[in-house]
Amino acid sequence: SRSRNGAGCPDCRAREARNIRCGRKTEDLTAIRTMFEENAEQYRVYIEGLEESELDEMVDYANQSGVPFRTSAWDILSQVLLHRQYHRGQINRALRIESAEPVQVDYITFARI
Repeated sequence: SRSRNGAGCPDCRAREARNIRCGRKTEDLTAIRTMFEENAEQYRVYIEGLEESELDEMVDYANQSGVPFRTSAWDILSQVLLHRQYHRGQINRALRIESAEPVQVDYITFARI
C-alpha cells in the first residue's frame, strides 16, 4: 500500500488551522459549535471520498511529541471513534459529580434507532 501523510485527516487540518491542542479549554460556546460543525463536515467529506481499499493504506505522521508513526487509515479512524467515546465518558463523569443526569453514550442505544 502507498504511504500517505496526515494532511488529509480532518482533525489534523483543524488543529493546524486553529493551532488547537487536545484539552484546550474554550469559553466561547459559539466558537465550539462552529468548530464542531466544521470538523463534522470535514470528516463527512473525507470519509465520502475514501475508497474501501484506501482504508488499508498506511499513513505516516508524528504525534504531538514529534514521535513518528505509521498506521493504517482504518486504525486511525477507529481510534478517533474510540477516543471520542472516552471524552463522552469524561463528560458524563463531570455531570455525575455535579449531580446532573448523564447522557446516553452507549453505541447499541443508537444502533437500535
